[in-house]
Amino acid sequence: MKTIRLIPFLLILLSIVSMAQQRPQYQHYIQNGMLINPAITGIEDFLSARVGYRKQWSGIEGAPSTAYFSIQTPLNILTNRRKKPFLPIANNPKVSPQHGIGATFFNDQIGPFQQNEWNLNYAYHLPISPKTLLSAGFSGGMQSNRLNQNMLNFANPGDPVTGQFSNQHHTVVSLGLWLSNEKYFSGISLFNRFSNQSETSPSDHQHFLFSAGYKLVFLPKFELATSTLVKYFSTLPLTTDFNLTAGFNQKIWAGISWRTANEFILFSRLLVNDYLDVSYSYATGLGNSISANSHGNHEISIGLRLFNRDKIFCPQHFW
Repeated sequence: MKTIRLIPFLLILLSIVSMAQQRPQYQHYIQNGMLINPAITGIEDFLSARVGYRKQWSGIEGAPSTAYFSIQTPLNILTNRRKKPFLPIANNPKVSPQHGIGATFFNDQIGPFQQNEWNLNYAYHLPISPKTLLSAGFSGGMQSNRLNQNMLNFANPGDPVTGQFSNQHHTVVSLGLWLSNEKYFSGISLFNRFSNQSETSPSDHQHFLFSAGYKLVFLPKFELATSTLVKYFSTLPLTTDFNLTAGFNQKIWAGISWRTANEFILFSRLLVNDYLDVSYSYATGLGNSISANSHGNHEISIGLRLFNRDKIFCPQHFW
């Protein structure tokens, strides 16, 4: 296993934790949009669940790792009612909106620091044209932060600087808006963590995300789409992802991303059958000493679709 000097590495990690409390990095948000915007919850006409694991800077002891699980469904699935056809509101003012519910969990670990978060999601989807939805979503939950001091040896075990990381609990809230149809999407979301430390400003824990995408080619057996994700964390520089995704026969997807933190990502998705798909991605950073001493970043996720009566393989409102 490759290693780097432990003390400087831990100082870097703990400074990230203490200054930013940033959200986990995901490479598979393209396959699971609810991870970045609660307004996407239950937007498709089937129940979907996804479990994933991401290892950053593999080969380096104590490097970040994230495990996550999400589940979402439109409420009409639970009530055994089919969605009504999307009709323009101008012609059908009584058109019924759709409601989606979901839940997410993640465990994020960086060396001795561990973060867990549980959220419940709700979204309201309003048809504004035959194939276009305007959605609003809300997510609320709890976050716990813990420093496993058994993994560390301190010269001063009672140092209050280390004690501030032990067993913190916070309330977390996310809000999102989303506009989408089968050819484009655009959305914005806000995450806020309410700290139990009175000296910390709430704005220190605000994260803003903006995403947009457009299908350049939209054929029955081939699709080509471009998308972007802009992330602003209140205590970190702005970062942007630029993605290009190709789909073949609605069974295989492959793509490439460039992140302005000078990181390149290759990702793929394979449809195993009508209900199951598997995704894998690999990322590497350039001009970064930590990345140069690691085996890159890896993420794998498995998705499950149930009650998929229309045999939808590629999501129509996020891809």
